Amino acid sequence: MEQQSAVERFNRSAHVRLHEIEDRALQQFVDHLGTTRSKLLKKIIRELIGLGPDLLDQEWKAFEDLVYQLAAVGRNLNQLLKAIHTGKMTMTSTDQALIEAVRDKVDQVRNEVVTVIDRSCNRWVKDGLR
Repeated sequence: MEQQSAVERFNRSAHVRLHEIEDRALQQFVDHLGTTRSKLLKKIIRELIGLGPDLLDQEWKAFEDLVYQLAAVGRNLNQLLKAIHTGKMTMTSTDQALIEAVRDKVDQVRNEVVTVIDRSCNRWVKDGLR
């Protein structure tokens, strides 16, 4: 099968006529989100037809920060467990409390991720209509 070029894959366009007030409001929204009209409209369409979530730039930044922090936590946990398993360290009640606190933070992160995805999937839905 032949590879399609980007131009061939994205060969459809949508044209919309707006009143001046609609155009200004759209531009203010685009500026507020820090994106372009094209990207915003594509995101709206993708999410409306169920091809989302299609995250906005701020949301990608939050995910990148989240991945960085989770990686750091994972490295620390690996080091801790390695020390426990090799006998260099024994687990105390303080260690157990720390592990429970980490578990709670992981649950919190999971809930945040679910919230972001849910918000992305439903951001254009008004009054429960899709």
